[in-house]
Amino acid sequence: MADTLLSIREVITHADSRTFRGHPFTVGPDVGALHLDFHVEPRAVGPYEQSIKVALFDPNGSRGLPGRGMLPARLTPREATPGLLPGPLTPGTWTAEVCLDHVLDGPPCTYQLDVWAETEAGAARAAEDHPSPLVSPALPLGVSSAGPRWYAGDLHMHTVHSDGRWTTAQLLAAVRRRGLDFFALTDHNTQSALRELAAADLAGLLALPGVEVTTNAGHLLAIGVERPIDWRLGAGRGGTIDAIVRDVHDAGGLAIIAHPGSLGSPVCHGCAWELTDVAPAQIDAVEAWNGPWRGEDADENERSLLFWREWLGRCYRTPASGGSDAHGPGADFEAGVPTLQVYAPELSRAAILEAIRAGRTVVTSGPTLRLSAVRDGDAYTVGDTLAAAGPVTLEAEVSALGEPARLRLLCNGAVIAEQQLDGEGGCAHTSEQPVPGWYAAEVRSADTARLLALTSPLYVAAP
Repeated sequence: MADTLLSIREVITHADSRTFRGHPFTVGPDVGALHLDFHVEPRAVGPYEQSIKVALFDPNGSRGLPGRGMLPARLTPREATPGLLPGPLTPGTWTAEVCLDHVLDGPPCTYQLDVWAETEAGAARAAEDHPSPLVSPALPLGVSSAGPRWYAGDLHMHTVHSDGRWTTAQLLAAVRRRGLDFFALTDHNTQSALRELAAADLAGLLALPGVEVTTNAGHLLAIGVERPIDWRLGAGRGGTIDAIVRDVHDAGGLAIIAHPGSLGSPVCHGCAWELTDVAPAQIDAVEAWNGPWRGEDADENERSLLFWREWLGRCYRTPASGGSDAHGPGADFEAGVPTLQVYAPELSRAAILEAIRAGRTVVTSGPTLRLSAVRDGDAYTVGDTLAAAGPVTLEAEVSALGEPARLRLLCNGAVIAEQQLDGEGGCAHTSEQPVPGWYAAEVRSADTARLLALTSPLYVAAP
């Protein structure tokens, strides 16, 4: 038997952008399944699409958002449409929250929201044995027999559980083909895919729980979190990016700004980082490289790189990160996308997260790039801090170059040494009295200056 719980049609305009409209409905004790349908007209104005979504909340918290094209959606204690979290259909007041990230300027827009229930006697009692949707299934915390070395990973990927085009199984197969050691699944504002990942045969791969906290004024990768993070700026818990970052840290995760140099609305709604009400020191890393470095993506990546280096120039010791932002099958995932290399004592969740936080990272599309500083026979690497007193030699080595390239050493953003290479080679710079600040290395193609690899910095402290 189907019962209508909510049916509403509303008119919205561009002035309603970056707001939320909550529509409550009541779930009774005999509800065995919920259905949700949502339509927006017009879907697009000119070349641009509206950014309007619907999220579902039960009396205890978020139940996720249906993945793109996954409407009408169905939710039961045992299974759910991708993007939604299965679990008990707790009796009480639920909310269908319409997220008006960006309503395009143009003709008035309308949305139609419908929720209906399948009822069955004793449904609530039968659902009591199913786990809470607010607790994700546990993923393995580490991979045995993996000691200290550089590990290769990707911290930014999506599936059909949000706006991706591939299933969790297809993504996992692609990760294996790419030869990664670790990866994070970061669907937008939902962790429903983690259940599939927990049931998969990972066989030597470290899978990190995560989510792309997708606000209407910037995106944040929450890596290592296993519970929902409320993304609603101006609503929800706290309602500020500072509160969101604290929530990520309280959940044991890293807070990484995603693609800060992206174009914002109407091209990519909420993708540009516009948020200033969080201390940069609270951010664990910046995604300075997102997706292939070419065409318009190269321009966006140059802006992200500049954003990150401006933070370094303001004395914020923020590590560099990078990710494919892969949404589906294709050569873009396996060739030319950034891989995050992390030096860690072991392949475990705790070790990888701590190494990223400490700045032991290199981002590369293929070449192997290493940076060190040598003083009095002692070697230092990315993330380390040296005293200003005494001479120091900065050394960078690169190998596995697939094309002629230029290796550069940087001090506070300025080039202090440069070497053209083909295949492999190095570059060094000695200073009798090093300038305080940050030191890093980068590799760019000789012909187009396309970035091929970059390091997080090592630092020289002020005297």
